[in-house]
Amino acid sequence: MKVARTTRWDVAKHGPLSEANIRLRHQPPEMFRISRYSYDAGSRFSQSTRAGVCYVLRGEVRFGETKLHAGDEVSFDDCSCEVEVAGEGRVEVVFVWELPPAPESRV
Repeated sequence: MKVARTTRWDVAKHGPLSEANIRLRHQPPEMFRISRYSYDAGSRFSQSTRAGVCYVLRGEVRFGETKLHAGDEVSFDDCSCEVEVAGEGRVEVVFVWELPPAPESRV
């Protein structure tokens, strides 16, 4: 994963890290695709994705050379990489992708 920027979730600014609060940050909802994923300890697989943001709700996960922990948020470019659950527990992540504008309807 080609990481553009990794930061920590700002609890004081955005409240507790949750899918609901992530959705509140990405408005209007029709402009974003937001998906939650859970992976078991020991999971390892290849992934391809387009540019977006990943929020780690729980656990530790490695995307290529980048290791992320609960509370991390990372912006990334289009990529293909190996994904590995790095800790001993389950990992939960939320991915956010900005959608292209809808074509204007013609009447």
